[in-house]
Amino acid sequence: MSTSDSGNGNGKKKPAPQPQPVVVADATLRRLIAQGGRIEAPKGPTKAA
Repeated sequence: MSTSDSGNGNGKKKPAPQPQPVVVADATLRRLIAQGGRIEAPKGPTKAA
């Protein structure tokens, strides 16, 4: 977590944090479905952040 990831834009640790949030979301959704929990986020536009 040095200046390398601050704003240098080396391109080494840049493509990593991009697919991270996508994988995390996928894992969370999959975990909820596996636990038997229904996702009411896309169904409920009221709680759509």
